[in-house]
Amino acid sequence: MRRHVLDRPTAVSNEMLRRVIAIRRAALPRAASVMLQRRRRQLSDARRTVQFLRIARGSMV
Repeated sequence: MRRHVLDRPTAVSNEMLRRVIAIRRAALPRAASVMLQRRRRQLSDARRTVQFLRIARGSMV
């Protein structure tokens, strides 16, 4: 006879806790990707100048 779905062990072992923590950490995004998403994009000064000149000349496309 199999155990009921709601039957759970009363004591939580360290190994069970490690497995749960590993599963939850794997579901989270990596720290490097979060930092890349949050940082502001910076255009170089030369690139900004080129864009301002393009707009000033009237070629918006």
